[in-house]
Amino acid sequence: MLADWLQTLGAAGLDGFWRPVLAWTLVCLPLYAGLRLWRSAPPLVQYHAYLALLLALPLSLALAPFVSWPALAPDVAVFADDVPAPLPLVEAVPAPTDAAPVVATAPPPVATWGMAHWIGLLTLLAAGTAAWLLLRTAYLAYGLRRFRRRLVPVEDEWAHRLFGTLAGQVGVREAVALYRAPDETTPMTFGWRRPVIVVPTTMLDDEPALRLTLRHELIHVRRRDYAVSWVVRLVGALAAIHPGVWLLRRRIDQYREISCDAETLAGAPGLARRYARLLLHFSPLTDLAGPAALRMVELDSTLKKRINAMQKAVRFPVSARLRRWSLPLAAALLLIPALLAACATENKSETVIVTAENEEANEFIAQEEQLREAEFRYREVLEEYMELEAPGDVAQEELAEQERALARQKIELEKLAREQYLMVQAQEKALQEAYEGQKLKRLELQMTYLQGKIKEVAKQLDKLEQGANGNRPVAR
Repeated sequence: MLADWLQTLGAAGLDGFWRPVLAWTLVCLPLYAGLRLWRSAPPLVQYHAYLALLLALPLSLALAPFVSWPALAPDVAVFADDVPAPLPLVEAVPAPTDAAPVVATAPPPVATWGMAHWIGLLTLLAAGTAAWLLLRTAYLAYGLRRFRRRLVPVEDEWAHRLFGTLAGQVGVREAVALYRAPDETTPMTFGWRRPVIVVPTTMLDDEPALRLTLRHELIHVRRRDYAVSWVVRLVGALAAIHPGVWLLRRRIDQYREISCDAETLAGAPGLARRYARLLLHFSPLTDLAGPAALRMVELDSTLKKRINAMQKAVRFPVSARLRRWSLPLAAALLLIPALLAACATENKSETVIVTAENEEANEFIAQEEQLREAEFRYREVLEEYMELEAPGDVAQEELAEQERALARQKIELEKLAREQYLMVQAQEKALQEAYEGQKLKRLELQMTYLQGKIKEVAKQLDKLEQGANGNRPVAR
């Protein structure tokens, strides 16, 4: 029963999830590579483009029941293990002339593990991972709500005047609450219906730092980045089993902050150095709200990229024209992969047989067909034997010889079919072991690359701290 359930789940998951996901991956790969090669693209364009590529995945799954393309979407996927079982085996038992032949049925065949079962197991793993991440997301939202209840509103008049002036400059027309938190807290923004900006208490005494921080957070509020981040988080939870989703999420987080930094410095181009020191100051601070809020400094590993991008931000500031044509470009990137991926769904025109792409599997299926034909001929011989009223000795000997020949042929075909099946199973196991070995090597190479990046970031931080303190060594 478990094998049948996994087989049914695999067939349903292939049409409803894995085929659109595979089509989305094939369409997005060249687009993603093009964005990586387009190094001179403005950060805001890259942020919208990566966001569109990620949101194309749920859109393609939603459009899948309504769109189909016969060239890409066959109707039913029949797996090799879904082929009907052979007819019951018939054993030739010696019997008197007047007695009817004894027919004995073989025991029911044992369920074999095929492609449909593997897809069902993978679908079950994807559903379990998504459920766990959704529960974790709900817990983070609950923790953020508790954190908000402990906040204290800012009561300084000059801070509210500065806040109102910056909100008008940035273009925020809705009511935004300003709260203060303990000194070890990173500035953050959260809330999509009632936005909240949180700053450390000590920052209220430093007007330049407060001005840069509030401008950065107000830009997030105007762009609705907090609501977008939750949509990205939910999509990442639902498709967490896909490595490309995690890669896109990381790029979205990076360019969300880089594009916000560029727009922040567009209003204060002479404060780029002070803004970089401000980010370095916030990077080691703790985060009392957890990862649910939109923090000013998300990851220490992105600091080097953000600081390097500030030079381009000063030379090429974000303009209103850039913000206008960036959204249509993102919409095109959203619709193209979504429609192409949705077309790779169920179609009502043809049927394909999904088998192992090797000669051994095809020979195994051919042997099963021959076995069925031999059993059919054997049944015909038995029927002719029962219709004979008074067969002679010669006819009985010929009939017995035919029965023995068919029985030997049936045994040989069964043995050959079993050998072919074992060869197919051994080859599939060898392919799986080779795939796991290659995957382990890729993980080792990625770990070595990340260690090198961490060392580069540490060296860059040391250089920045020495420059900020007059090239004096910093006590750690």
